[in-house]
Amino acid sequence: MLKTSEINLLLSLIRNSNPKIKKDINWSIFIQHLITHELMPFAYQRLKHRKDIVPSSIYSRLKNSYYYNLSRDNNLWQEFLNIVDNFKRSNITLLPIKGMDLFLRFYPDYYWRAMSDIDILIKEEDFDKSNKILSQLGYKKELLGHRERYWRKNQCHVSFKKLGIFLEVHWALDFKRKNRILLDHLWRRIKQVNIENRKIDILSAEDSVFSLALHNRRMGRILSLKQILDTSNIINSTLRFDWNYILKETQQSKLQATIYFSLTQAKFFTNAKIPSSFIQRLTIPCWQKETIQKFIFNNTFPQNFNFDIKRDYLKTHFLIYDKIREPICYIINIPYEQFCKFYNLKLYREKTNLLYRMRLIFIPFNLFKKIFSGKIPF
Repeated sequence: MLKTSEINLLLSLIRNSNPKIKKDINWSIFIQHLITHELMPFAYQRLKHRKDIVPSSIYSRLKNSYYYNLSRDNNLWQEFLNIVDNFKRSNITLLPIKGMDLFLRFYPDYYWRAMSDIDILIKEEDFDKSNKILSQLGYKKELLGHRERYWRKNQCHVSFKKLGIFLEVHWALDFKRKNRILLDHLWRRIKQVNIENRKIDILSAEDSVFSLALHNRRMGRILSLKQILDTSNIINSTLRFDWNYILKETQQSKLQATIYFSLTQAKFFTNAKIPSSFIQRLTIPCWQKETIQKFIFNNTFPQNFNFDIKRDYLKTHFLIYDKIREPICYIINIPYEQFCKFYNLKLYREKTNLLYRMRLIFIPFNLFKKIFSGKIPF
């Protein structure tokens, strides 16, 4: 990883240390790094008292981003409270996850984190009741050209939309795995917070860390520093973070490589209070640990300021599972609609159907073609 003045400044902000703003800072490049890692509002929070040093045009841009984000988050917050109230009247327990979980966990001091939608977790048996309530609130399902049975059978959420507000209703934190219950203690470990005259349920701190790691694993922006900072803030703000629970669940749910990836990121780039002894207790092969470290170190700050999500997904897919058969089995049995989405194929066409039936040949052929063409450099 090339340590430029711009990267050093960003890392000092993330580590909450006194930022040393050097004269050779290229502010345009610094802004590009912030955009790449979704940290524009965060940077304003850290630099708002350094107006004498930050160029006025840059300061204005950071400030505008912060207040735009604040307005957007407040709109989502009011809508979330409306959903909470309606679900409670029907005795449906919901848990905020991802951005809204962070918003609640640090309320009212966490206004720098950008949110694009609302994500909630419910019990699967409550989905039909939840669907009815959301319909009454004006939401419509956003199936993106797929059939609903695909989302219910093969995915772990369904999306809804209302007047520019996107809502994802999850009934699990990850795809279903045969003969394995993922985080089976989650619902028994939930906490309550009192906010705006409401008692709102939230995940335990440990399960929230699992939630973020699993979200990033599913073809997300796995190298985004915003996600890493989320994990670090949860760990550092929890008085008695239960590392024994994390270790037990990573072993039982076969998530050791996934958690190692997430915590290694936090160790590299933040001041997360992660015991070194815990990382050593994660029993994944040394080659896998070294490859994960190298991948994080070499790819977190791309030269073109743009993550190649498909490339990163393909590279990490075989790094962040405990057993090699898991990603192989997942690729072999990839759902039809997800196969179409990944390769930008039109649904339910004769050619698409043929490629799907031939996927055991098509997938490796397509991958090797990209490797040899230099589009996926290894």
